Amino acid sequence: MTVSKEHIKQELDNLNEQQLKEVADLITSFKFCTQAIEKTPKKRLSEFYGVLHTTIAYPSKEAIRQIVGETLAQKNSTDKS
Repeated sequence: MTVSKEHIKQELDNLNEQQLKEVADLITSFKFCTQAIEKTPKKRLSEFYGVLHTTIAYPSKEAIRQIVGETLAQKNSTDKS
């Protein structure tokens, strides 16, 4: 579907007052979100290292692979029975 300003204007002409208010609120929301994104400074992921305190140790890749493998094996065995 091709969208043009003219098509949108025609659609707006067919809306009632409540629908126009909802469209106006949506436009305000879009503007706010865009401004918030533009004002947020970009940071490198490495800048966040150490910001969040960990309460548990993270498992290694091998440990995660083993847990996932065991979980899938367990799921497959229960699916077959």
